[in-house]
Amino acid sequence: MTFRENHHAISAIKEPTLNSWRVHYLYNRLPVDLITTFPFELLPVTGAEYLWAVRLLRMYKLAYIASTCPIYKHAKKQLLQYFKIGHSVSLIFPLTFIFLSFMHIQACSIFLAGRLLGFSNAEIDPYKNQAFFDQYAWSLYMAATNMFPVGYHPVNSEEQLITVFFVIAGAAIYACIVGVISSIAMGVDASGRLYKQKIDELKDYMQYKLIEPVTQRKILKYYELKYRGKYFEEGSLLQDMNDSLRMEVAIHNCRELISKVPFLRREQGDGRDDLFAGQITSALEPCYYVPGDFVFVQGDIGKDMYFIASGTVCVKISGKGVAFLKDGAFFGEMALVANSPRTATIQAVSTCILYKLRQESFESICRVFTDVKHNLEMTYAERLEKVQKIENAKKTTIARIMVFKMPCLVNLDNDAKTAIVETLANVLAPVNFFPGFVVLKQGDDDALVSFEST
Repeated sequence: MTFRENHHAISAIKEPTLNSWRVHYLYNRLPVDLITTFPFELLPVTGAEYLWAVRLLRMYKLAYIASTCPIYKHAKKQLLQYFKIGHSVSLIFPLTFIFLSFMHIQACSIFLAGRLLGFSNAEIDPYKNQAFFDQYAWSLYMAATNMFPVGYHPVNSEEQLITVFFVIAGAAIYACIVGVISSIAMGVDASGRLYKQKIDELKDYMQYKLIEPVTQRKILKYYELKYRGKYFEEGSLLQDMNDSLRMEVAIHNCRELISKVPFLRREQGDGRDDLFAGQITSALEPCYYVPGDFVFVQGDIGKDMYFIASGTVCVKISGKGVAFLKDGAFFGEMALVANSPRTATIQAVSTCILYKLRQESFESICRVFTDVKHNLEMTYAERLEKVQKIENAKKTTIARIMVFKMPCLVNLDNDAKTAIVETLANVLAPVNFFPGFVVLKQGDDDALVSFEST
């Protein structure tokens, strides 16, 4: 008996006790064990020496023993990982074992039948006194030919019955092989076939809608980046999992991003760091961009923050590139903290994989982890201070150029000019004008000083 959890008796006995196991064995295993332990070969009958074959009844346990064997399970797992095949394809392994076992049993049965009949068949008679290897090789060959079904030509009725039985059984196994091969054909790279089907459907759609070739190439590149040749309904797959498994998968998918972005790591040592990692990664949504795509545009009202897993984006202010951000960088945090319009335009320079954090998800996490919000506010303040310094320096430069170029201020000393520069820099405000916009009209009463920065 066994107390393994995967034993088939578990399904038959809801609350197994020792007595329950005894009763289960008494009605299910004991009759076969009793029959197979009886020494039939000692009976005083003709051919009793071959009655040991009754013990082969125990082979009904072979399939279960093989399926629960740790060595078989480990070997199967290694083969699945090595050949990168799915579970349905793995059915070929037990089927191969069954096929080889069937061939062996059939070969032994053919030779045993010939021996019991005194090698009366002309085909088997030459192997009567041959070596064991030659006898087994011939029997195995005849068993193989019976699978298709030609080969051994029986002479008497007993041999004919045996041959008929194995021909029928061989045909059944052959049908199973065809079925498994069909299943393998459907199971091999199933996600790859779905991806190809999706791409074919997409191409038909773009041709039907007469989409520009440039846009078509961008769309195809986007799908290639997102799915990488494998089409999965990831959302539905994750939705079927419980919260714990969903967090584990999210952490696994984002582990490279977490290693690159310090903001996503919480190392307070209060026992909640793993919980934070699970919640923050579960809230992250993957986004994919191809070169030329805009993540967002300056002036938009945004409520999302972005993290760069791979790729490069360009930061543009007033249409001019001012910086490039790469792997591990993040942007858009001002939208989470200050609910302010986007201060810059973000455009993909290369193929980019970003992760988006929505404001409502961030606020939900911050209600539990207040230190995370504090860290983000500090980051926001540092960036704001840096932007302010750059802006103040730009205003001072513009004011200095204006003061030193004004004819009416030429005769002032440097201290007076410096004071005017400081005052003017404090009141300057950046204003963006688009092509065609009228800055001044002739006859306007308002005095306006205009300076063009290029």
